[in-house]
Amino acid sequence: MTQAVLSGHYAVTALSGIFVLRFFIGPWSYAAGAPGGLFAPMLLLGASFGALFGEVLNHFLPSLGVTSVALP
Repeated sequence: MTQAVLSGHYAVTALSGIFVLRFFIGPWSYAAGAPGGLFAPMLLLGASFGALFGEVLNHFLPSLGVTSVALP
């Protein structure tokens, strides 16, 4: 899912949903002791926030040429 976010496969509304969902469910799954660790969910949280920030910035300031897609 992190790769899909970084590739730009999600719209702004989907990115918002992913960010909010992972923000609230991540600590609950960690506190419950569920397997999956803490690092991978935090990567998805950071990637979704960064892509969302890039899309919003690109919407309001298109002259900057900011992209939310990870470049190779």
